[in-house]
Amino acid sequence: EKVVVGQVTAMEHYEGTHLEICHINCGKELGEDHLILTGADNVFVGAKVPAALVGAKLPVGMEIQPRKMKEMVSYGMLCSGEELNLNKDWYPGADLNGIMILDEDAPIGMEMRDYLELDDYLFDISITANRPDCQSVVGIAKEVAAALRKPFEAPDLSYTEDGTKNPDISVTVIDKETCPRYLGHYIYDVKYAESPLWMKRRLIAVGHNAINAMVDITNYVLVEMGQPMHAFDLNTLEGSSIVVRRAEDKEELIKREFNPNRRISPGVKRQFNVGYLFLEKLYNQLNLKKICDSIQDKYQFHFDLNEILSYLVYARIIYPSSKLETFNQCKNFIKQPSFELHDE
Repeated sequence: EKVVVGQVTAMEHYEGTHLEICHINCGKELGEDHLILTGADNVFVGAKVPAALVGAKLPVGMEIQPRKMKEMVSYGMLCSGEELNLNKDWYPGADLNGIMILDEDAPIGMEMRDYLELDDYLFDISITANRPDCQSVVGIAKEVAAALRKPFEAPDLSYTEDGTKNPDISVTVIDKETCPRYLGHYIYDVKYAESPLWMKRRLIAVGHNAINAMVDITNYVLVEMGQPMHAFDLNTLEGSSIVVRRAEDKEELIKREFNPNRRISPGVKRQFNVGYLFLEKLYNQLNLKKICDSIQDKYQFHFDLNEILSYLVYARIIYPSSKLETFNQCKNFIKQPSFELHDE
């Protein structure tokens, strides 16, 4: 509340301190000359910044009051992205050290929650295990439509194919009892890029990290439609054939693990018994779908922003009983990753 877009109209150094005295224009209704002191070194005349006025309440729990700094009183605070609980996925540059600098076209005096489209509703719905059909936006919409006896309007799923085929791609499902359907689709001329802000914000709101456009699209489809998907960069696959099968007895998988610095370890060999569902020939390793990832996964890819990529996008159906059984058998080394700590 009361955190608005302000513009620095004048500033001078507070002699004998590290502070800058800023005059902030927050529009005719809120006042065109707020005196606010800041210690940040990235503020400049003309900059548009988030200005927390007296009485403002910040997401971090702080309430802004007039504050005496040396012999002067600051009537507000210029905010960083951290103080507004924002990162670069919510707004470019929000994670940088210093005051958050807004775009030149940001409307002076507008509430920041309106400017960033944060004034929204978030539904936290507890879904019981017998209703997986409701674990998506479309699933909940169908349920609400049925309860209110209203028509359900499905999202438009139409798209255009140009007929280009990749003859090397093949998908073989050996264990059809556990995985009755596994679909792969070839797409090409994909330029690596970040997702648009509206998609990032929606994903973050429901607990997903924004990674890149390709991964974000598959996560978006999961949240919207309830269909698990994944995109494989064809340049990283050993061949283009995927085989869905059960693991053989004592078969090994190299599993990635993270240390506290979020760096991927060289990998740890894990041995599996008969019954685990594997995808064969992915990333030169066996990949236990979604429950454990192999060491060479999407987090290791470093793309050139100008690189044109080809992907194999897949969607699959796996019976819940099989997923639960596999998870229960390997949860010990999922929950207790081994970290190797070093003094440096």
